[in-house]
Amino acid sequence: MVTSQGIQLDQEHLSAIIDAPAPADAVQLRSLLGLLSCNSIIFSSDNRSVSISPVQRSDSGEYQCTYRNPVSSQTAKPVRLIINYGPEDVSVKGEDVVDLGVRVSLSCSANSEPAASFSWKFNEIDTNVTTDTFTINETDFTHSGDYICTASNNVTKRNASHKHTLTVKERGGGLSSGAIAGIVIGVLVAVAGICGLTVYLTKTKKIPK
Repeated sequence: MVTSQGIQLDQEHLSAIIDAPAPADAVQLRSLLGLLSCNSIIFSSDNRSVSISPVQRSDSGEYQCTYRNPVSSQTAKPVRLIINYGPEDVSVKGEDVVDLGVRVSLSCSANSEPAASFSWKFNEIDTNVTTDTFTINETDFTHSGDYICTASNNVTKRNASHKHTLTVKERGGGLSSGAIAGIVIGVLVAVAGICGLTVYLTKTKKIPK
């Protein structure tokens, strides 16, 4: 019987104890995945226990104990060893610059065992989105900013985040409607000022007798 079926990767040592009757001529612990040839796995002198140090992700798999004596042998049911780790390598895939009025999806991923859960913030404000994808159905200028995806592992109790900056621009790369309106108003004010000055100078001009 293997006493540990799930451990965290940051633990450096795992001991698996075989519950076999004594005395025994031979007790073996082997991995069904053929991973016991590595140097990190050490058997006790009587083969009743095995230690894995340091623990690696590749040590995940099914392990099986076989008990033998001169008369008979018996093999236990496989026990699955799960190495819990992460989340690590959090990333967000999606466009950095998009046009006004388009649909945008940002996709978040992370390496984690068990699988990570996700949450999103926009400019440090919670969005209540708890899936790996953040979708904007139709962009406007208020959607420009920083989107932060946080991956969480409820077993390791760890969190990791990644920030993605999105910029929304006027379609075709031109000026926004607000900027255009400001320019038009400025031009009209300038024209009105010139016309007023011209009228003033005309009225105050002295006509020679």
